[in-house]
Amino acid sequence: MSSIEVRDLQVAFRGTPVLDGLDLTVPDGAVTAVLGRSGCGKTSLLRTVAGLVRPRSGEIRLGGTTVVDGRRWVPPEQRGVGIVPQEGALFPHLDVAANVGFGLRGRDRRSRVEELLALVGMAGTGSLRPSELSGGMQQRVAVARALSRRPHVVLLDEPFAALDQTLRGTVRADVLAAIRSDGAAALLVTHDQDEALGVADRVAVLRAGRIRQEGTPEEVYLEPKDLETALFVGEALAVPGTVTRTGAGAVAVDGPLGPLVARPATGAPTAGQHGTVVVRPEQLALDAGAGQDLGRARVVDVRFHGHGCLVTAVLATGSRVTVRTLSGQVPRTGEECRVRLVGAPRFFAAR
Repeated sequence: MSSIEVRDLQVAFRGTPVLDGLDLTVPDGAVTAVLGRSGCGKTSLLRTVAGLVRPRSGEIRLGGTTVVDGRRWVPPEQRGVGIVPQEGALFPHLDVAANVGFGLRGRDRRSRVEELLALVGMAGTGSLRPSELSGGMQQRVAVARALSRRPHVVLLDEPFAALDQTLRGTVRADVLAAIRSDGAAALLVTHDQDEALGVADRVAVLRAGRIRQEGTPEEVYLEPKDLETALFVGEALAVPGTVTRTGAGAVAVDGPLGPLVARPATGAPTAGQHGTVVVRPEQLALDAGAGQDLGRARVVDVRFHGHGCLVTAVLATGSRVTVRTLSGQVPRTGEECRVRLVGAPRFFAAR
């Protein structure tokens, strides 16, 4: 059984709360990414689960075993946790095999080391020193070391941040495949939204010491529970508006972009209620076709990303919109085009 359960976790440093009643569940064998701004408590959560920080209160269960509650405290070395830091942190005086097998005992030590090196794509490198490895190779070795004792849980503290973009994707995919293959539950701390949404089984958004939303990447991106999460996860345009009409699962909202039809995020807004419409770049298009015509606009910025680009345009009303387009549909700065709404944005009623 490999899972993480955190209930009502309270952590403070010098009297200042860092984690404030945090709840989180990582299912058996799943990879959950904790996403949040710098300083929100991501690393504190990881260190508390590992046993490196003692909480004020709360409960932590790893693999079904309680390691922290009001009466029990299990030290780090007895928690069955593997940790992968931001940088490999390998022992420079030991070769790869000795790094991976550090702490292992018994006749099976050599076969386990060879098994792990093969698992992370490093077979045949056991005699090399860390100084002879690239950054990506060192991270793979660090993962193999973290898995050496067959932990219930693997904790990853932004382990790919120091790698270049191309190498990061390859190493990340191989590392997470190795963790899943070994059956461990993984908690990945990151501030990289593409990483969290692209590789994790579940995403938890941490803000002000609490998990504000937890679910599949699709749920967190497409069905944000509050305005703050909607604006934090992914690109988004926030437009103020007032509800003019309500219907089955939709509301008509009047604002700077004109009358829009949106899906209410929570509850049932009433006519006259103020709030914010959140429009994703992929819910807009620049060409003529089906959808609600928002009028003509002038392109003021183009950010090219290879597979596509983000185009910022100013409507005749003065409102700025951001549109996601394919690479073959890239306009030039200064060009005029029509903008249309092709998706269903979300409406968040004012609190």
